[in-house]
Amino acid sequence: MEDEPDQIEKQLNRVLDFTLSEDIILIIDSGSSAYMEDIPPNRMAVIASAVNAFADLRLEADMRDRYFLIEAGDNVIEWSYDMVDDPKQVAQRIAQLVSQPSLVSPEPKIVQAFGKALERHIKTFKTVGQKTLRVFIVGGGNVAPADQNLVDMARKVAARIGVIVDTIKLGVEYPPHLFKAVAEITRGTYQMASSAEDLYVAFQALSSKKEVLKPTYIATKEPPKKKTFLEILAADMKPLSEEASKCQICFNIEPADVLRECPNCKKVLHLSCAGQWAENQNLGFPTVFRCPFCFFLLKVPRNFVDFSKFVQKFEETKQEYQEAHASPQMDEAEEKPQITSLFEEEMALNARREEILQWLQQKMPDSKRFKLEPIVEEILKAEKENDLESCLNFLGQSRNIDTSDFPAVN
Repeated sequence: MEDEPDQIEKQLNRVLDFTLSEDIILIIDSGSSAYMEDIPPNRMAVIASAVNAFADLRLEADMRDRYFLIEAGDNVIEWSYDMVDDPKQVAQRIAQLVSQPSLVSPEPKIVQAFGKALERHIKTFKTVGQKTLRVFIVGGGNVAPADQNLVDMARKVAARIGVIVDTIKLGVEYPPHLFKAVAEITRGTYQMASSAEDLYVAFQALSSKKEVLKPTYIATKEPPKKKTFLEILAADMKPLSEEASKCQICFNIEPADVLRECPNCKKVLHLSCAGQWAENQNLGFPTVFRCPFCFFLLKVPRNFVDFSKFVQKFEETKQEYQEAHASPQMDEAEEKPQITSLFEEEMALNARREEILQWLQQKMPDSKRFKLEPIVEEILKAEKENDLESCLNFLGQSRNIDTSDFPAVN
């Protein structure tokens, strides 16, 4: 029988899982500020040395981990075609920048480099299930405070697929800094480095494996009309050409019209089996799941998922929120938390979205729903920004339709 300390350690290891392999993309600001001598001999030389020490530590962490380098200077330079499994190669490339800098710019393209990093991680996220996706951004942070694209990408893309972004700001901080906001949104760390010692300490902290947290979601009471981010990323299962085939989950031979195949590994699944698999995986939205054979990100039609389970999940989440935010000093009306009003707003928005979609379907009966949905979102955006009239004028001219009977907001 195991000792009690051993049992506790095993339980702890199940909660804090550090075993998954990591893909780390390092974005280095190679603009003109990278060669400032406030951190002698210059910032790039110290970065190269710190990354080399980081590589020594990482080689002992997990041989499955992969690395990639993006240089953000006057242009965005992706250092190699694919990820590499030896971090020393990344360190060697940065060392070359010390004596042979790329084209430098006072405003390095950090935002564009971040976009390139997320593109690579999205491709991995769609293909591989058991990965921790990380991005390091290191530099002077010469990003215009008004340029919120960096924060928007962190919130709308990185956080939604679980990319962890750690940032290191070189030099003196001038608040508010976008590097800090990006790290907070993505559960990363934000560190300041005004000396060589600071930079070594920062990279030493980043060399540790990240704690893997299972994604959670708050279910909605009804399936939303608009596709979720995960649904957009996930691939559709393909119809079969054969008359009948065997489902690789339940092993029953069925007609082709109730079967689909994974576009990646070609395994055949029942639509109903795929729906149950999606419900059990709970990736973040009930119609999205990973193929049980190759882990490719897939989606199943919404009518094959039991949404009643998610209605129950919503009620449980709502009750927990109310109990956590209840205050004895408030009366009953004031105790209602914000989640109720947010839910009502979302339902009202979905109703408005469906109303506009039905109007468009009457005007453009030959267009499929998925082609009309982006137009609906543009109209909703115009309504929010009080620019509806010009939006409808453009729609009428470009699509040759009468917009005079456009449904007004109730």
